Amino acid sequence: MASVFGGLRVVELAQGMAGPLATGVMADHGAEVVKVEPPGGDWARVLPGFHVWNRGKRSVVLDLRATAGRAEARELAHSADVVVESLRPGRARELGLDGATLEHECPHLVHCSISGFGPATALRGFPADEGIVAAKSGRMLGTDALSGAVVADAAERPIHLAAPVASFGAAMLALEAISAALFDRARTGRGRRVATSLLEGAGAATMRLRFARDGDGLRPRDGDDLAYRGIVLTFLTVRCADGLHLQMCARQDHHFRNWMAAIGLADVLGEERYRGAPLGFRSGRDIDELRARIVDRMTTRTRAEWLATFVRADVGADPFLDPAEALAHPQMVLNDRVVVVDDPRLGPVTQVGPLVAMAETPAHIGAPAPTLGQHQDDERHRGPALLPVGGSPRPAEPGPRPLPLEGVTVVEVASFLAGPLGPTLLAELGARVVKVEPRAGDPFRRVGLEFAHLATGKESLALDLAHPEGRDVLARLVRQADVVVHNLRPGAAERLGLGYAALRRINPSLVYVQASAYGSRGPEAGRAAFHSTPHALSGGGVLQAGRGNPPVDDSYADPCAGLAVAAAVAMGLLARERWGCGQQVETTMLATAAYVHANDQVGYRGRPPPAVADAGQHGPCALRRLYRCRTGWLFLAADRPGGWEALVAALGAVDLAADRRFTTAADRGAHDPELAEELAHRLAPRSSHEWEAVLLAGGVPAAEADGPPFEEILVRHGLARPVEHEDVGPYWGLRPRVRVAGSEPRLGVPCGCGEHSDAVLAGLGYGEAERDALVAAGVVRRRSPRAAPPAVAGVAP
Repeated sequence: MASVFGGLRVVELAQGMAGPLATGVMADHGAEVVKVEPPGGDWARVLPGFHVWNRGKRSVVLDLRATAGRAEARELAHSADVVVESLRPGRARELGLDGATLEHECPHLVHCSISGFGPATALRGFPADEGIVAAKSGRMLGTDALSGAVVADAAERPIHLAAPVASFGAAMLALEAISAALFDRARTGRGRRVATSLLEGAGAATMRLRFARDGDGLRPRDGDDLAYRGIVLTFLTVRCADGLHLQMCARQDHHFRNWMAAIGLADVLGEERYRGAPLGFRSGRDIDELRARIVDRMTTRTRAEWLATFVRADVGADPFLDPAEALAHPQMVLNDRVVVVDDPRLGPVTQVGPLVAMAETPAHIGAPAPTLGQHQDDERHRGPALLPVGGSPRPAEPGPRPLPLEGVTVVEVASFLAGPLGPTLLAELGARVVKVEPRAGDPFRRVGLEFAHLATGKESLALDLAHPEGRDVLARLVRQADVVVHNLRPGAAERLGLGYAALRRINPSLVYVQASAYGSRGPEAGRAAFHSTPHALSGGGVLQAGRGNPPVDDSYADPCAGLAVAAAVAMGLLARERWGCGQQVETTMLATAAYVHANDQVGYRGRPPPAVADAGQHGPCALRRLYRCRTGWLFLAADRPGGWEALVAALGAVDLAADRRFTTAADRGAHDPELAEELAHRLAPRSSHEWEAVLLAGGVPAAEADGPPFEEILVRHGLARPVEHEDVGPYWGLRPRVRVAGSEPRLGVPCGCGEHSDAVLAGLGYGEAERDALVAAGVVRRRSPRAAPPAVAGVAP
């Protein structure tokens, strides 16, 4: 059976999580991935997640400081279809392994660069480390009940974030971009240069970015946003009669009403002050009083009793699992998202299975991660390189090239965030995206500016799919489409004529992507889910909370699922272009969250328990932790090999180096609280700004963690652009998260509900009278055309 990347050769010059995860998914789907490691090996070899990110690869060791090593690396690159590198800024060019050099020498090559800070060149001197990026970008600031905070003073200081969303986000952006570039190469014979970064990955994987604009700056957020507080209530973490916690998930109005009825508070919603719940409360006091009543009711039954009740009542609620329990969840097992790989050193290793389930070009996972240099001799005696798939490139044409997905049409039948984000990212790479939404609009439109980012670059067709004529319109649209993406629950798609069997009869070459929550099989397949579900079930709620604290909610799981959807679509398009097959493709929010937390979900005999932050949410260990300084907070990331030695040298702490409690890594682990106390004492006398400079000069990864907030960092460093829009006013629009060399970026604006209904229908062959009849019958909603297109600063209308 064909594989998406079968027959393709990938050379990886990357360490850690981001680059190896992107190429790891490619290896799962048939690519031959050659992992180039330094003499000491990838620093992430000490992490359990290494066995997920690098399974099925080939390892060679090259010293890129030596002439012979550089020459061998270039030979490998010349033999490849894809090169992925995450070398420090400027290093790839020094080695002749940068995209511009290799594009000239190998026009067929797809080159992907993953850096720490991407376009934020003023920050390029900081290490491309998950925690450093989170600290320096302000992502550790401003956390709350929906973003991982449990400590009381989180609003005044940074907290450690357990989910490595910057690395995961960068990996998915890279995978999407590489797949799209290979899709384009299959059509044109020419490779592409694509680039992204951990900072852009973090931006794509972060919810609740509104970016309201006040002139050239950000407009302050509302101090008491009642709609937001109502949303917090729908995602309440509650303690049950047995002391166990439940993560509630009642985001939609009818789910909230079902919840109140199930716990005996249905009559409350009849009170005048609660008629608008959950998003239409009149005062914060009303919210607080209702919250107290809910919390009191939830203590009357055990967690298991409430779960049974909520399943019957169609109320979203999930237990908080620890990472060791996550892969045993029935929905992971029944949807084939768990594999056991035999490792020659560790024995059976249980780990997350395929990120994407593809009916015609499935993943094949079997070989373990390689030992260091395992394939050295094989590669040196490989012989001449094979002709890359795609053949000889066509001559370059003058001027900018089209974006890789130009000419692709994606039909999106999805709401809220996880489903729609994927097509948004595809639009950034050139795809035409038609958003099919109810006549009342995607319910997520109520959040305003946050929705605007998801609607950017799309066309809106407001359509009643419950009406037979609405389904006829959809059928015509699908007939001309390349991709359909939906996030409807199992059964709902079929009732609306959106099932794969029905659409395949209309368009056999269709790439059909179901962005599901629990997976399409198993007893919980039909349950509703939002970000809180995969976060709780993946172990994220326990990891984020800190030792001894109750579990906490966090919202990264929705956008991370959307990132996986974008990668899945691009892979499906590539498979169709290479092997001629349309197919059914599925992602699940549970599997995606398992990939985010892959380092903590790997199971094998003797593996150390996952590292959990301290009760103050400062960090998981003394060498990866937030420290309060004389002024400001510093994030220290000295836990990689060699980090301890560099730290004691930079601190001039010869006494710490001689202290028997801290001699070896095992000693430091056994005395971690004492080491944290010692370091806190030594860092306290100087400012975080001073320590950042001292430690970076000494080769120790460190960063101030309480600078400008995340939104301001993205604006300040050019990752957002000023936009004027008649629906939402002035705001900062996010720039494309992937940069494609030789192509102009797609800078779209949000679509209004039904704004493009007439144009889409006309393109499908409906005459003016037919369009008017559909509107009159309530099948289609149209919007009056704007007097002038919205202005995007720096871009001509």
